[in-house]
Amino acid sequence: METKTAQLPRRHVWPWFVLAALILGGVLAVIWMRAEIRRMELRRSYQYDQPITNTSAPR
Repeated sequence: METKTAQLPRRHVWPWFVLAALILGGVLAVIWMRAEIRRMELRRSYQYDQPITNTSAPR
């Protein structure tokens, strides 16, 4: 009778790297978007409504 050793199935590591890359990409995208939104709000706060005048150069 032959003795068969139970072999454990190979565990693949690459799916964990793909999952980590997706999570890291999502976190970086959220951080980048928050920074862009803050920058846009800062630019808008400096631009205030100036009165529109229809003054032309004197002739």
